[in-house]
Parts: sequence; C-alpha cells; structure tokens
Amino acid sequence: PGQNRMDAVITTLRPGTAARGKVHTVEIELDPTKARRRAIPEGNPTWVQIGPFEATKIERKENVIVAQFEIPADASVGVLFDCHIEFEAAGPMRRGGPVVYKKNDAFRVGE
Repeated sequence: PGQNRMDAVITTLRPGTAARGKVHTVEIELDPTKARRRAIPEGNPTWVQIGPFEATKIERKENVIVAQFEIPADASVGVLFDCHIEFEAAGPMRRGGPVVYKKNDAFRVGE
C-alpha cells in the first residue's frame, strides 16, 4: 500500500529543491531501461507536474526533460512532492492511452 507500481523511469530531478516566488528550471532524467511495459515515447511530454506546480515550458534533450516551473511565494515549504510526466499515446489508433511516469517524494520547496 502506498507504493508506486509504475515503472521507475524517472531517476533524478535536478535541482531537487526550489525557492518560493521564483521561476525554476528542473532537469528530469529518464532511464529507458526501466520502461518495462512500453518504451518511452519520442518527443516532448505533453504534461509535466511536480506537486501542485504544472510546467510552463517543456523541452526534451534525449533522456532529459527540461521543464520550467513558477513556484508561488506562498508555496508550502519542506513538503516532498511527487513528479508526474505524461506523453500522448503514439500511433494513428492511439491505443493504450497516454504513457505516464511518476516518481514519489522527488522535489521540495525550501525557504
């Protein structure tokens, strides 16, 4: 119970901490060898979210997702947030739905 059963494709978030009231660029490293069910789709993810913060800009450099987040000045401090990445389903039939990866307790907001 409470364990993430998704493939552990997200290995690292750099930096793992952000300051309130600023825009931060976070690099999210993916390990394609951990994708057991479906290969990591090509291209940029359609959605990246860390805790309540949704990425305002998303790029991909091979196996690293570079996402920009605006952390509000009143964001909770010290709480560990999960990271979610979603890729649109590939192919003309879009079978199987979107491809989603998650890493628990991956990021926090500091003072």
